[in-house]
Amino acid sequence: MNLSKYYTPIVLSFSVAALLIACQPDGIATESSLEGTYTVNETATTAGSTTSQKTVFDVHIIKTGTSGDAYRVENFYNLGFSNSINISKSGNDISIPSQRISGFTLSGSGTISGTTLSLSYRAVDAASVTDNCTATATKQ
Repeated sequence: MNLSKYYTPIVLSFSVAALLIACQPDGIATESSLEGTYTVNETATTAGSTTSQKTVFDVHIIKTGTSGDAYRVENFYNLGFSNSINISKSGNDISIPSQRISGFTLSGSGTISGTTLSLSYRAVDAASVTDNCTATATKQ
């Protein structure tokens, strides 16, 4: 029995599969790559003030659902891990839709580059005092 007619297609199939796996582009964020624990360096400036407050804290980012680009961020704006906001990701862009959490209305946007998020957002309290915030979150 001549096995060479079976051997060539099998070797070719494995070679193509190995090539496809090896050719995955590096540095491209996948859906779940945003998940994890991040250290946040936040600078908040209250509207009308020239003084900024710098804070360092951790957040957890968790994917919500089984498809799409929806995530939950626990401890956003350092409000505690029992509080979370919803964000969405489209390519390298992050959207923080307006939402009320723990007495604050939060909204903003950002970008992701590798394992770093750059964010710009507003936190408005019940008395309408606004903190304008910038933050860099680095994945641990």
